[in-house]
Parts: sequence; C-alpha cells; structure tokens
Amino acid sequence: PTPSTCRRQRQMCIRDSFRFLSPALKRERNPVMFYIAAIAAMGWLATARYLDVQTFGAQLAMIGALLFMVSDSLIAINRFRHRFAGAQIAILSTYYVAQLLIAHSVRHP
Repeated sequence: PTPSTCRRQRQMCIRDSFRFLSPALKRERNPVMFYIAAIAAMGWLATARYLDVQTFGAQLAMIGALLFMVSDSLIAINRFRHRFAGAQIAILSTYYVAQLLIAHSVRHP
C-alpha cells in the first residue's frame, strides 16, 4: 500500500469508529475522539514502519499494535454501545498478546 492509501484507511478507521460510538457518547465525546485518533496513529505508524523496513521486529510491533486497537475497540463497544458475553476474556486476551508482541519487537529490531 502507498502512504496515501494508508492515510485514507486511517482516516476511515477514525471516522467509522467515531460514527459507531458517537450516539452513546456524551461528555466523553472529545476525549474518545482524541483517543481514537491516537490509537489509529499508533497502528498506522507501526504498519508504515513494517512496510518500510520489513523486519521480524517491525512485524511483531505491527501485529501487536493492531491487536491493541482490537482490544481498545472491544472496550469501547462494551462500554459505550452494548455489553456482550465474553467481553472480558476477549479484551484481556487481545491486550496481553498485543503487549507481549510489542515487548518482543524490541528484542528483534
């Protein structure tokens, strides 16, 4: 993917995430929007780094960042849209695997 394609995908991710959560947000509207943008930037930067250097460590970091985005998305859905069965296990398992991959990415630059 080209940088402009990645940028469009990030913008769509931010827009669609915010649209999905927006009806349930009240005072949290601005902080949630800021957090969505920050997490999307993290995922985009990790992906861009992997596409640039294509090392094992960058791949681990990218997968970890994307799993972190999944974990945070599940938290947002569970908190702001509707609670769902298995939320805690889904959130924690994606979170811990993400952290493990990000940590291991440092050992494999």
